[in-house]
Amino acid sequence: MHICGSADILSRDEIERILQQALRILAEIGIRLPNAQMQAVLADYGARVDAARELVFFPTAMLEQFFSATQAFERDAQAALSFSAGAYPQYYAEPKTGCVQLHTLRTVIEMTRLTDQLSHITNLYDSMGVPSDVPDLLSPLYMRLVVWKYTRKGQCGQVHLKRLLPYVIEMAQVMADSEGGSLANYAFLTCQMISPLQFGEQELSMFVYFWERGLKAEPGQILSSGGTAPATLAGTVALQVAENLVINLIDRFFYANPILHFSNSATVIDMKTAAFQYGRPELGLTHLAIGQIARYLGASFDANCFLGDAKVPSCEMGMQKALNAIPAILAGTRSLGTLGLLSVDEIGSPLQLILDDEYAGALQRFARGFEIDEDTLAYDLIREIGPGGLFIGTEHTARHYRKEHWQPALFSREMYNAWMAGSHQTDIERAADMYNTIMAAEPKVYLGESTEKALLQVIEKAGREIGE
Repeated sequence: MHICGSADILSRDEIERILQQALRILAEIGIRLPNAQMQAVLADYGARVDAARELVFFPTAMLEQFFSATQAFERDAQAALSFSAGAYPQYYAEPKTGCVQLHTLRTVIEMTRLTDQLSHITNLYDSMGVPSDVPDLLSPLYMRLVVWKYTRKGQCGQVHLKRLLPYVIEMAQVMADSEGGSLANYAFLTCQMISPLQFGEQELSMFVYFWERGLKAEPGQILSSGGTAPATLAGTVALQVAENLVINLIDRFFYANPILHFSNSATVIDMKTAAFQYGRPELGLTHLAIGQIARYLGASFDANCFLGDAKVPSCEMGMQKALNAIPAILAGTRSLGTLGLLSVDEIGSPLQLILDDEYAGALQRFARGFEIDEDTLAYDLIREIGPGGLFIGTEHTARHYRKEHWQPALFSREMYNAWMAGSHQTDIERAADMYNTIMAAEPKVYLGESTEKALLQVIEKAGREIGE
């Protein structure tokens, strides 16, 4: 059985029309790229540059050559799903009272510790929050320190000003010297496009700074249908494909990556409130379309999912996450994130993080499908048990059920009377118990005292030299 990437919602003609529109956008409209050095590199590969307007165009012949030199992504049909948490929310939902407050260094540490201990979360995306009680300029440095100290599940790539980059790299060098590995294992940068079809000058200058030093910088983008993209989903998908191709062109010509990678976050802007919304069915639809186009082009695919707009852990939030996570799996993603967020990306919630980890386990089971062979079809067993029998006491059941049946830790697994006779806890209450257990344990720390001291010295130096 094949689950991931099994959904085809577009005809071949529809895929071709979307791709033609995307290529036309790049050839005739172009992208705004306000960096002369990057313009020159792309021009060397065949792009047409209008320096006065800071526009770069990608002629059809250049794109055809680009596609001809692309290597197909080899999908592992047996690969398990991976789940990430993070995305630097500004606010924190206090688990005991539900009150929402600004993140602090303490609460970011708390969320990072939770991430490290939850079994289905495999990656941390940037940071579990932005601490408000440290200088804003220095917060990306503190976020890196927290990540390195309390988990080994990820890296922080968030930086908002170029003048901070020397200290980012110095901290990464401290880690490389102390923990082993190369500087590139610890120096990482994420930078976002300013959609539609443009990059910011600051982001590009940071990209070039990393690239010149042989370090990886990863551009990203997010579209909102009706906001930064057409209100029609077909137009949004075409623009999404075009921006994905721009990112891949940059990755190819600056980092020699021969494989295409597509991602999708294209959702809607609410026309009543002008709010960006993740918990809508349109996000699931764009996942399915972009995932199929990625397979058509031989590209890998990741979907930005596990997201919602609800302000508290609730049925609303659960339905919203299901509405975009399940289509993302059917579209072909094996990387899902980010867990633990409320109100789009604004609020980090320990309880939602724990509930999402539980749901991740269920999705892992869903994505695995099931095997069909003589043993699993179980004809001889069915004949043996016969009409009116029970299978619960058989050796076949004991041998198979742990693999075949998902085992929840928080979700209800008993009937009503048994639930009432027992703890009669809700999923939220069980999540709160798990939170209290993890927080009561001694924190697991991954940094030695000397390494932490050296990292703090870099942060203090940055504060003296460029601090606010």
